[in-house]
Amino acid sequence: MANQNWKSHHSVLWAMTIAGVTILAAGCSSVQPSSQSDYPVLPKIVNVIEVPTSLADQVNTASLIIDATVLQRLPDEEAPLSIDPDSPEATIAAKQGTDGYSATFGAVSFKVNKVLKGTAAGTVTMKISPFALGSVPDFQPGDRMILFLAPNINGDYFSVALQEAYWHVAADSKVYPAVATDQLKQYSGEGLGAFKSAINSIEHSPK
Repeated sequence: MANQNWKSHHSVLWAMTIAGVTILAAGCSSVQPSSQSDYPVLPKIVNVIEVPTSLADQVNTASLIIDATVLQRLPDEEAPLSIDPDSPEATIAAKQGTDGYSATFGAVSFKVNKVLKGTAAGTVTMKISPFALGSVPDFQPGDRMILFLAPNINGDYFSVALQEAYWHVAADSKVYPAVATDQLKQYSGEGLGAFKSAINSIEHSPK
């Protein structure tokens, strides 16, 4: 009888597996395989031609690289634009109809899981450029990301690229660029440990 019960139970598990039903082992949770398509394609930024960056560009430009989890998207705020009047940013501001002196900035607060370059406290607030509002990831609480950041002249942290320096970390610990350009798509689906090793290798390679 015990043998028959085992066979019956085994047959049910086999049938459920064939049907695509996820089986949860005792004390374990199931994580579905991730893919680049899990992350929506970001809208293009208006009036901006962004020069594609490589991972090496991002690592070398950033003064702070963190593995972090979104705490909350903070309210947008009006703030001065700290830009040189002769800079490309000033040209963009003129095209977008801003006065060149103030604009609306976004902001997201993150819990720092691990610092990969630089130094940071337990939380970091990242500002979003007024030129990129509406063209960045959704930043939902709990989202895990790798961020490449640098401060502006006021000490506020911004992404080193308007769209390309945001990296999603999926539940199965694979990494995906927010924008899978030709320079970055080779890392799409890379394991988190291997991706961090690549960052470390670039950071410590001879310049």
